[in-house]
Amino acid sequence: HESPPTFKKTTTNNANDNNANAAVLDKHLEQIADAVRTYLDKTFHTILSHSLWNMQNTEETKTETSDTNESKDQMTKLALEAFIYARCHDVIWSMLLPTAATIQETEEGSAMDKMLRDKLTSLQFVTPAHLEIQCLTKHKTVDKEDGNKDGIDLSRPIQALHSLNDQYSPGQMLHCILNVYRGVNASLSAAVEDYRPSADDVLPTLILTVLRGKPNRIVSTLKFIELFASSDQLRGEAGYAYTNLYGAVQFLKDLKMDDDDDGSGGGGSSSGVSLHMSQDEFRAGLERCRAEAAKLASATTATTADAEAMSVKAKLDSSSTYDVSMTPMNTNIPIQEIRTARIRGEKVDLTWALHWQKKHANSCNNHTMMTDPSSFTENKEQDEIHSMHLPSSSPSSSSSNKQHSLPQGFTRSYNFLTAKPEDIRLSDLPQLLSEYRMLVHATESLLAEQTARENAEYKRQVKETRDRLELNAAEAAAGVDASKK
Repeated sequence: HESPPTFKKTTTNNANDNNANAAVLDKHLEQIADAVRTYLDKTFHTILSHSLWNMQNTEETKTETSDTNESKDQMTKLALEAFIYARCHDVIWSMLLPTAATIQETEEGSAMDKMLRDKLTSLQFVTPAHLEIQCLTKHKTVDKEDGNKDGIDLSRPIQALHSLNDQYSPGQMLHCILNVYRGVNASLSAAVEDYRPSADDVLPTLILTVLRGKPNRIVSTLKFIELFASSDQLRGEAGYAYTNLYGAVQFLKDLKMDDDDDGSGGGGSSSGVSLHMSQDEFRAGLERCRAEAAKLASATTATTADAEAMSVKAKLDSSSTYDVSMTPMNTNIPIQEIRTARIRGEKVDLTWALHWQKKHANSCNNHTMMTDPSSFTENKEQDEIHSMHLPSSSPSSSSSNKQHSLPQGFTRSYNFLTAKPEDIRLSDLPQLLSEYRMLVHATESLLAEQTARENAEYKRQVKETRDRLELNAAEAAAGVDASKK
């Protein structure tokens, strides 16, 4: 059995040795990358050589081709890699971003990431003509009424670019980069009639994609892939896509933003692609974008303050009613749906899950009822649990809740409290599940009762404060009227 690699984070407090420390840290990261790759290879071969694994593969080989088996092995390796890098994520990225002290700083990336993002914000005036994307400037593009000033829809490659930060392993990230590359090709093909884009069109369009997308942490992500991806992963189409994206980011990093004219026009660069504009046009575009960015930042700050004030007011004025429509259903979202959403660049959180639930509500309910007869009983139990949370609107229902604070038939008899897993028999499962359901009902009943009491007390305090303020105001008004007389 191979032990997993252990990591030691190296830090320093001497600001004068930053360059030396960076070199030491990079060397340490390379050693960690070698250790992780070695561990992954040994663990994967251990899995393949295990008797149970071979037995399963022998049964499947009878009905499947060798290509299918190789594909399954590859999927297994990718899953193993994703699991290992997910467990090591915090440690690895704490060394990639040694100055990040908070989650927000980790998401924003290194100082180079922040500098690049600021530069991208200032370069939003750049158009396909400035990047000399020949197929968009010299050929007829498909007319679309979407207000797109670039003449090309880059929404899909931008979504794939944003989904990079949601991945853990180099393999997952390379798959996202491949989707970015393919998305750029597809967008070019869709934008130009009867024209097949060439490599000379793809690189500047990738630059435009990075410009419009303004991804967080892109420099650090590319460095992570460079350090931790295996040589096999960097071959083929995914490796070619990575090289193109790396070149696009490098071009933007090297782009000069000062007023020195080196004869290459506005925004000169050591890369093979340059901005096709005069220095005066470049300077004017920079000033315009920076002014718009400052205006937007000011508006965002004001909006945030207003939102916080409205939130406080809403909390004071709310009636604390329970929104049944936002109650998550007893539905398992397929893992493929989550993976696909992340690859598309969507943020997978509770809001996303509720929207997915609302969109698929009918199909989920119908599928559950058709495939599982016991769902009728389970749905009834879930309805009973949800109804416990609903605030009572009438005195009769309130008194009813007080009379039945615990479910009917509840007993404090726990037959399996001290039982060990090996002591549980198959015949014990019905009774075990019965006790479990009873405890769930009791817990939900007590929690609902406590919530109702807290809501009632909160409303009472708000009403008391409001009445006191109104009384004070009335007394003050009466005093003013009396003084006038």
